[in-house]
Amino acid sequence: MKPANALAEDEKVSDLVKFEQHDAREKRKDALIACEGEENFLGVQRFLAGVHRLTSERRLLRFLYTCSK
Repeated sequence: MKPANALAEDEKVSDLVKFEQHDAREKRKDALIACEGEENFLGVQRFLAGVHRLTSERRLLRFLYTCSK
């Protein structure tokens, strides 16, 4: 019998990482640029695109551990 806090499973976060945050920010581009400035907006978009590219190419792997009681 497993302890209550035992590791239930692990999943590659790269399988879960999607381009959703990048796309959501792009939809709200005008409001975000007004709030954070164009240079910062573009920098965050480049960062999110880079993370997506690296994870989809399996060059940036992270793991997500889930537990159950």
